[in-house]
Amino acid sequence: MNRELIYKNKISETYYDQDNSVISYIYSGNMDRKITKVQLQAVLDFLEDKTVYGIYLDIRYLMGSFSKLLEYLKKDYYPFMLNHGLHCKVIVVSKDLITSHLSKLLYDILSDLGINARVFKNPTETKKWLEEVLAKRIPSE
Repeated sequence: MNRELIYKNKISETYYDQDNSVISYIYSGNMDRKITKVQLQAVLDFLEDKTVYGIYLDIRYLMGSFSKLLEYLKKDYYPFMLNHGLHCKVIVVSKDLITSHLSKLLYDILSDLGINARVFKNPTETKKWLEEVLAKRIPSE
């Protein structure tokens, strides 16, 4: 794994794995819509000349709602990602009802856009599924 830290703020870290073209978002703390939107834009800027096949989103330790970001994700973020090769996204959630509900809404958006998505409560299962999907998708050299 060749992970590069591309963004960090008080609630999250974002990495790009050059080996398999995966963006990883790891959240911990109270959701802050403004700093998250800055983070997402920084990722889009970073990926301008890169490919991204998958997204790994770990929100097990995120508190609060990201519902106000869903429209931005649907209209701006995911179309950009699709243009850069996005094929799948995995989401790791806790048993928190708010997070579970929002993950379902996010899953619906991903499905509507044709992005292969799964929601897990176990990070080991998440990584295994992501590797299997990417193994079928990533062009061999």
